Amino acid sequence: MIEIKSFSKSDVGKVRQNNEDFYGEFLIEPEHRVFLVADGMGGHNAGEVASRLAVLTFFENYKNYFEELKEPERAIEMAFHDANRRVFEEGAGKESQHGMGTTLSVLVLKGEEAFLGHVGDSRIYLIREGECKKLTKDHSLVGKMKENGVITEEEARVHPRRNILYLSLGVKESITPQISGGIKVKEGDIFVVCTDGLTNMVADEEIKIIAINNPPKKAVEKMIEIARERGAPDNVTVEVIKIEKSEDETTKKIKIKKKRRFGIF
Repeated sequence: MIEIKSFSKSDVGKVRQNNEDFYGEFLIEPEHRVFLVADGMGGHNAGEVASRLAVLTFFENYKNYFEELKEPERAIEMAFHDANRRVFEEGAGKESQHGMGTTLSVLVLKGEEAFLGHVGDSRIYLIREGECKKLTKDHSLVGKMKENGVITEEEARVHPRRNILYLSLGVKESITPQISGGIKVKEGDIFVVCTDGLTNMVADEEIKIIAINNPPKKAVEKMIEIARERGAPDNVTVEVIKIEKSEDETTKKIKIKKKRRFGIF
């Protein structure tokens, strides 16, 4: 059996006046958890509305679809389309929120398997046996340039057009999210779900080292602290999830009562 330990936090950063990120950590069953991070965009407070709406709509619909289908991947895909439609319709219905959108990265842990859904340039990492692997694709102009070998990871982090997305949630009537499943979870695995407010300031190698060497709460706080020390021009949201071996009930120590020599008790 495995045990999941996690911590999540969002910080406004050092430049922005409001926080357009939104996150969720939901428990469906002891061995079925959902972690979500969204980075909203739009004029006025539209980014805040989009990210919050995406996270809450996704979770409610995912939960209902899973109860009906018992298939995490299919439930994730359907919930993504519902969340996209909800944000799109909300944006179309109010002039102040017209064109609003958001990234949305979702990690579902069910039993000893992981499933994910993703749109935008927030990220999900898997840290395993000292290696850090990015499980999500950056749906951004700079991400595409990096994939094609035009620029390096270091250049991508400081590129002036790094915030331009070609795929996000709520901007178009329909989307094709990245859906992955069947990832076998192992003891010692660490997942990091975060917005680009972190990855633009903290390198993957640094994220890996901090996550490995600290419990979730301290790891999250340290990552945010480093981003802030480096200027944090954007909101920073981080979730760190560690997979540990749960204590085996059969191996607990059994207390042996000592025989008393005298008296009746």
